[in-house]
Amino acid sequence: MEKPCLIPKPQVYLQRAGYFVKKAAVSKERMPSGLEAPLAVIWPEVTGTEDTIQFTEKKELQKEQYVLEITEEGIEISWGSPAGAFYAVMTLHQLVLFSEGKIACCRIVDFPGLRDRAVMIDISRGKVPKVESLKAMIDLLAGLKINQFQLYVEGFSFAYPSFSEVWEKRAKDYLTPAEIRELDAYCAERFIELVPNQNCLGHMNAWLETEAFGHLAENPGGLQIKGTTLPPATMDPTNPESLKLIEQMLDDLLPCFHSRMFHADLDETFDLGYGKNKDKAEKEGVVSIYLDYVKKLSEKVKARGHNMMMWGDVLSKEEDAAAQLPKDIIVLDWGYEKEHPVRRRAERLQRAGVEFYLCPGTNSWCSFTGITDNMMQCTENAVSAAYDFHARGLMVTDWGDFGHLQYSLFSLPGILYGAAGAWNRELVTEEELAEALNRYVFRDETGIFGRLCLEAGRYSRKEEFLFPCRTLAFMTLQTGCVSRDRFEASIKNMVDSMRFFVEPCVYLPCEEAYAGRSGMEEEAILEYLDELAVQARKADPACPDGTLLKEEMINGLAMVRAATRTRALCYGLEDGSGLEKEIEDLCERHRNLWQRRNKIKGQEDSLLGFTTLLEQLRERKQEEEE
Repeated sequence: MEKPCLIPKPQVYLQRAGYFVKKAAVSKERMPSGLEAPLAVIWPEVTGTEDTIQFTEKKELQKEQYVLEITEEGIEISWGSPAGAFYAVMTLHQLVLFSEGKIACCRIVDFPGLRDRAVMIDISRGKVPKVESLKAMIDLLAGLKINQFQLYVEGFSFAYPSFSEVWEKRAKDYLTPAEIRELDAYCAERFIELVPNQNCLGHMNAWLETEAFGHLAENPGGLQIKGTTLPPATMDPTNPESLKLIEQMLDDLLPCFHSRMFHADLDETFDLGYGKNKDKAEKEGVVSIYLDYVKKLSEKVKARGHNMMMWGDVLSKEEDAAAQLPKDIIVLDWGYEKEHPVRRRAERLQRAGVEFYLCPGTNSWCSFTGITDNMMQCTENAVSAAYDFHARGLMVTDWGDFGHLQYSLFSLPGILYGAAGAWNRELVTEEELAEALNRYVFRDETGIFGRLCLEAGRYSRKEEFLFPCRTLAFMTLQTGCVSRDRFEASIKNMVDSMRFFVEPCVYLPCEEAYAGRSGMEEEAILEYLDELAVQARKADPACPDGTLLKEEMINGLAMVRAATRTRALCYGLEDGSGLEKEIEDLCERHRNLWQRRNKIKGQEDSLLGFTTLLEQLRERKQEEEE
């Protein structure tokens, strides 16, 4: 008798003799309060007149705990809260999909391993999903027992009512207050807390580019790193006007949410202490200046009835920094490289007495199709540390650096894998992850598409060396189609620059890998990508967006292929024959695919890397003809 593949795995699964072969159904009248609306969307077939599912409320059960008993005669669900009842039905839904009409009798006792199980997606790097796309994501997360969702906001991806004269001129796409309220209610129906998220110190580039707020920059001239100038990104935390701006932004944003939490981000303040506060930083230290601002901001957040969350990267620069925080702040420690010192960070936060989340990522950004091996190892490290050091939660992050080119398809493995670990320390195996993707997300009876989604993120194994959280194919969009010398100099500069941004445990292995890099094997990479494209055409995802998913898979692989060929052209390994047409075609397909899930104005910015390559290829061709 085959044990069902469930994601997340239940805490206790006891299989028994016999099968339940009737239809799993319950009438609206017998459903616990709050289940009718989400089930009407996620699993409408479960609502019926057969009433083979019986619900029993048991106050002694924990808030999200449930007991699911399946016998030959029927199904009984015991629950302590509507959330527990909902999670039981989500597990039952997977059992129905797995069994194809013949569910093995069993007893499941289940409850969450971590209190907070979150996913955060970036809506601020050009890609703002349509509301219906976000709702589809929320339904997926609900089925995975995720109970918190965040939309990362920087710049003008939220339409602040108080600053319409600013964002109307600059914003391309954004969510409105009405759309946020609609999503907030949709999340609440699915027992998910939509937490407001807005960067409040660093990553303020868009605001600092304006005439109205440019004077708030810590470093108006930008920051020089290895010959590259980073634009002003961090506000001057000692200027009272900086906090005043944030307060008004909060007053616009927070009323759109029912959540009493607020994520202020506060990460990557790289230029702090290099501009207006240079003298102060030399005397007191950058972290001291940073903490003063954090404490002031926390008071403003509390005054509005919210508890503050913040990233932990700046705090990690000093041993005792976290211990100086107000104890009601929740620290979110992110790290997206397999070498990230997550256990050391978690132990330090536990010792400081603060509540914290650990935050691995999907690793889909800066890669086109993901970096599967790194994603899985990083998630495993974070899950292990979260349980060992008693983290409050785990949050999977999905970023969109450099135009958010990747399709959401390639973020799904990381979301499912992280969700599995947030509920149960016993992670699913890679085979189970692929099967879960096939059965519960893609509904692909060929069994191809789930595995393909993982393998698409493994082409970097065949590249010259592994760069943290970025593939060499993607880096080609940053270097451009240039001479071999310029290309190699650009890559070397990126490797050297890591010393400014990350810890030695991350940059030293990268430097070692770069020093021992192999020669480029273009043919091997292209053969690998082409075989994946063949498999994609054989797959048959039957989910509502199955055809779109196949098109996104094929075009994602085409992006990797074109970028790989461009790199080979830079190295002088090929002549670029037909490359211009390849890029033109993938750009046209991308425009079509983008519009089907997202608001449309950001699509050209997302393609800037490829359209620049096209210009360079045409210039190169013209020079050769002359």
